[in-house]
Amino acid sequence: MPVLRKLKVYFIVSKKSSVPKAWDKLGMTRYTLIAMAMAVAVISKGQEAFNVQHYTAENGFPQKYVSHITEDSLGYLWISTIGGGIMQYDGKRFVNYTINEGLLDNFVIAGVVDYKENLWFATSKGISKFDGQTFLNFPLPDTISGPVKSLAISGDTIFFTT
Repeated sequence: MPVLRKLKVYFIVSKKSSVPKAWDKLGMTRYTLIAMAMAVAVISKGQEAFNVQHYTAENGFPQKYVSHITEDSLGYLWISTIGGGIMQYDGKRFVNYTINEGLLDNFVIAGVVDYKENLWFATSKGISKFDGQTFLNFPLPDTISGPVKSLAISGDTIFFTT
């Protein structure tokens, strides 16, 4: 008997709208549909099933524009947004982190997790490191024109592109 998998699929959707000019500079799409599929493999004897949940501003998703989603080892989703900072999603609720909590900038392009479970976020003004309690910020020097567009981590080294 074949082993089938049950998948949980989450969609974060906002209404079709005009896209911020910053998205045009990054070459992003004109549609604000962001689909993120999380596969949780479970041995199943039945048919393949999908559990779909849509999140919008009307049902608890507090931001329109999503640029990136990453997952930490605890299973939390960290959602980078264009203008709304970062949102942590635990499967039930969203917690928003912005410049008010110490994030370098609310325009966040991407995020990665290092081997020590620190979160690193690429912003339009540089890089923010979050240890779960506080942010440590690394602004871009004047000699580099931003924004930081991507991040990668290898061991103790972080790479970024502008």
